[in-house]
Amino acid sequence: MNRHDQPNRGRLRPRLLAAAAAAALTLTAGLATPLNPVPQQAQAKGSQQAKESKKVLTVAVAQSVDSLSPFLASRLLSTSVHRLMYEYLTNYDPADNHTVPGLATKWEPSADKLTWTYTIRSNSKWSDGRQATAADAACTFNKMMTDQG
Repeated sequence: MNRHDQPNRGRLRPRLLAAAAAAALTLTAGLATPLNPVPQQAQAKGSQQAKESKKVLTVAVAQSVDSLSPFLASRLLSTSVHRLMYEYLTNYDPADNHTVPGLATKWEPSADKLTWTYTIRSNSKWSDGRQATAADAACTFNKMMTDQG
């Protein structure tokens, strides 16, 4: 039997791949919807209560997070979760990837370009309400650069 006896065989694999992709998307969409939808009125009441209570970050992921410590994590998923949990000194503008302020409002190098000076936002706070300071940022940076993991 040669290839010409099976005219649809070459099209079967792309069709199977497309069907598998569609099934995966359907499964993903099903997992993304809440199992118990909250009525609109209860949602409004809940959002008022949420403002008055502690803030909670819930992240659903398909892989395991190797560490919540920004010093020990190595997986892309973990560092993506860190972006939701921790404020960085600077961030990137998604439109063109230029550096934009984060925890730091401005930054400038010394004349010899060996030392950088960051100005920390005056309204920055830790999750417990304490003021975040330049000393905190310096401690974090130094820990990151010297931690053996």
